[in-house]
Amino acid sequence: PSITNKGELIFQFSSPLVKIDFDSNIVWVNNQDKFHHSIELDDEENIYVPSHYSPYSELVSKYVGLNKEVWNYYFLDDAINILDKNGKILFSKSVTEILIEHGYMNRIFSQQSFKSDPIHLNDIQPVLKDTKYFKKGDVFLSLRNLSMVILYRPSTNRIIKIIEGEFYNQHDVDIIDESSISIYNNNVFYNYKNERIVKNNEIVIYDFETNSFSKKFEKTFIENKINSAQRGLVDFSEDGSAIVEDSENGRILYLSAKGEVIWIFNNLNSKKQLYDLWWARIIDVKKSKKIRELIKND
Repeated sequence: PSITNKGELIFQFSSPLVKIDFDSNIVWVNNQDKFHHSIELDDEENIYVPSHYSPYSELVSKYVGLNKEVWNYYFLDDAINILDKNGKILFSKSVTEILIEHGYMNRIFSQQSFKSDPIHLNDIQPVLKDTKYFKKGDVFLSLRNLSMVILYRPSTNRIIKIIEGEFYNQHDVDIIDESSISIYNNNVFYNYKNERIVKNNEIVIYDFETNSFSKKFEKTFIENKINSAQRGLVDFSEDGSAIVEDSENGRILYLSAKGEVIWIFNNLNSKKQLYDLWWARIIDVKKSKKIRELIKND
């Protein structure tokens, strides 16, 4: 879920998108698509969320066929969606179409391990201000099954940059500063026996200025065996400290800017049973003050 300044929650679980108010009343439901994965907000509280198109567009149907039965849509056509705070779709575009239109059709249909889910869009990160390397209104797209991050400009339907190389089956792309982004590298692949090989996860930093990669908190990740095969994220605060969600191990680690473990939260019940975690996040100071005031006055 994502939370607004008014304490409203926006959520989905491969389902319609729902907003409820501070008192848990339904504000609106958008059932135009099946929404999934991360929900992000910009400064105007516009909503950025992936979905699966059904039915397919005319262009995509040429390559994957058009099935009349909705349940029989075997090809997951990921889409970018931008909605306003009232749940109205402002922009929607198939990622499959974007890749075909830019000459990357071979990337979509050469993924033998993921024939039904070759793209797997899991995060849409909006750019909130202009810099030398990206502009307000751009979005970073994390395409897990292509091990690829794309900088895309919806206003012109243009891929600005494709980033790949030092990460594999990644999640959660975040903007660090005016020239760099972080990528949560799950660092997992399958061997010839179709067995999942999981190394420790990594925080990969990509620098636009030098076109190079570096790693952050590497020693901490190894020592604490942070190794979720799927999901996982890092969320940085302004002082460089961060929370790390080790999703499949059911824990959140709070790290100092130097990578020291300050505390660990284990998602256990009273019987010490472990539960997964899904898309934790830091609520910034300005927003948290407003929410605390709402709770105080409730």
